[in-house]
Amino acid sequence: GVGPGNFRWQVGDYQSAEQMEKYGRSLQGSIVAHSLPVELLAELGTSGVMVVVALLWGTWQNLRRLQREIPRPRRSKDAGGLWPLSCYADAVIGGIIGCFVAGVFLSLLYFSYLWLLIALGSAITQVFRAQAGGQSVPSGAGPVQATPAAR
Repeated sequence: GVGPGNFRWQVGDYQSAEQMEKYGRSLQGSIVAHSLPVELLAELGTSGVMVVVALLWGTWQNLRRLQREIPRPRRSKDAGGLWPLSCYADAVIGGIIGCFVAGVFLSLLYFSYLWLLIALGSAITQVFRAQAGGQSVPSGAGPVQATPAAR
């Protein structure tokens, strides 16, 4: 890759003679990738792609494991205990899918959405581990700890 944030500034070096003739100028500094996978590969290279994929894969697997381990309530009035964490995991998984769908057409690598979802997925997993292990959640755990159903 050409380095984080450098696609825009390095694209002119890879511009063909046909493109130079068509546009009549260098595209350097004036164009963005408009695709998350293209931007990721062009800027961070193979090693960056592997790191991002590992982060996403780990978050995805942890959230799916959490969903499998929390029993689904038979009735809505029985939904208590750890059930809200499973709902939060559903929301984060849906958000990650939404980021990828939008990322096909937009450059999202440096927007915070994907990174916040990864962090939120990790936090949900840690709260689940603390609750399922019989430990108390630290007081700085945020809104998840404050809801009575999550206790």
